Amino acid sequence: MSTVVRRSQPNFADWSIEDIVMLRKFVTEHFDPLMGEGIRLASIYMNIRHEDCTPVCSMLARPKITSDLYKTIKQCRDGGMKWKEIHARYSFWRNPKALCNSYYHFSQKSAQKAARGNNVRWTKSETARVKEIIKEHGELDSLKQAIEVAIAEFNDKPEASVKKKILYTHCDIYRGASIRKMEKFRALVDTYGDDWKRIGAGMGLSAEKARYIWAEYEQRLNWTPLWTESETEIIRNCIKAGIKPAEASRLVGTKSIYNCAKKMNALKNP
Repeated sequence: MSTVVRRSQPNFADWSIEDIVMLRKFVTEHFDPLMGEGIRLASIYMNIRHEDCTPVCSMLARPKITSDLYKTIKQCRDGGMKWKEIHARYSFWRNPKALCNSYYHFSQKSAQKAARGNNVRWTKSETARVKEIIKEHGELDSLKQAIEVAIAEFNDKPEASVKKKILYTHCDIYRGASIRKMEKFRALVDTYGDDWKRIGAGMGLSAEKARYIWAEYEQRLNWTPLWTESETEIIRNCIKAGIKPAEASRLVGTKSIYNCAKKMNALKNP
């Protein structure tokens, strides 16, 4: 058994032009480019690890920009290299224009992901601060203020990412706490009836907000999936009267605003 250590070239940037040309020539002349046996023999011939040859062979068959390759090409572009020169170095594509198009397509997709808040890393200290913001500024029925504070504080991150972080963290913190709060809410309602001022004081809310939250909570308990004829008739009357889905939901009593809006649309556009 040979004691020669095979070369390790895990990244595309590690491959020289000569190695890429040699691999292409060896595989395409002797084997199917995607055959495992051909790649294995090529790796032995070139004294490069088999697992490092496989992605390069895949690129030769179906070239595409990867994160690793994108960073390398970006460095080349930032350094003033022309596409023709870069293509000579990474000649997986049929011509410089094809490489350029693939590069910019990857760049646009990355920007879109960033705008949606994907792939944004949050440190432990940042997550801890998000929890503090939620506890300081989050309310029982709204995270609007907490989101505004977080967006202002984490202005180096996309807004979509901050909103997502607030929502997910809030769920993690208050999934059980929300149930306990509503149990307390119910106990206060059972005790004080319609005295929303005292109920609100017990929950740390205004009387109006306490009444609104409880009405919404009760309605959710009564929601049903199927529409009865009487409920449908209420929606028809709402359409005739120009009543919005939010008020229609209150009048029906067993359907969410979203479901009422869908029903209205279905009746308007049968």
